[in-house]
Amino acid sequence: MWNSRLFVGLLPWIVFAIVTRAGGLGVRWGSLLSLVVAGVVTAIAIRRGRPTPVEFAAVAVFIVMLLLVLGNLGMPMRFARAISMTPLAALVLLSARRHPFTIGYTRDFVALRIAKTDFFHRVNVALSTIWGVVFAVIAVSHATGTLLSGPFGLSVFHWLVPLTSAMSGGWLTRRIWNECIDESGMSVASMVSSLAGTVKPTATPIVPVTRPFLRLLRGGRAQ
Repeated sequence: MWNSRLFVGLLPWIVFAIVTRAGGLGVRWGSLLSLVVAGVVTAIAIRRGRPTPVEFAAVAVFIVMLLLVLGNLGMPMRFARAISMTPLAALVLLSARRHPFTIGYTRDFVALRIAKTDFFHRVNVALSTIWGVVFAVIAVSHATGTLLSGPFGLSVFHWLVPLTSAMSGGWLTRRIWNECIDESGMSVASMVSSLAGTVKPTATPIVPVTRPFLRLLRGGRAQ
């Protein structure tokens, strides 16, 4: 599934969060290890001919983080997690306006004819918006946890909220993808439906939280 590729693209930030945890190796090692992981992930993506902006952003973010740490530029390193997540959130949210970043992951899983449709673009606008919000929430949560400090701030805002946000984003992504795209990358019936700008009918009820996104995909028409 395409979302496994997205997970791989996010590995540098995951490594950074783990290494810079309380009792971990610190920001310097976190930045260095995350940069190494980002470089490997990007090299593999380039070799396969399928790099996305997320891989390049990871390399850029952790080069800057490492330089700031080594240069002792006075950056409030206590907020390193929040600082590292902020460019990712900004990139993903801005991408939804023109070229949703998720297209780099999803287009290989549908027919070329479908990948060129406005419907497919709207699906990816919704998915990119979801993940942009998730990353923004995680960035704010890390900053809040740093300000509060203590066991509560560490447990809730550095781990519980980010993990819950990521899981919610994954659930919403799966829900919307399954509502709109067949497991086979769209059946003939789904192709006709998507080209007409409508969402594929489903026998399962639509959970209320997904309705705004599905309404967006249908161009504002009611369920």
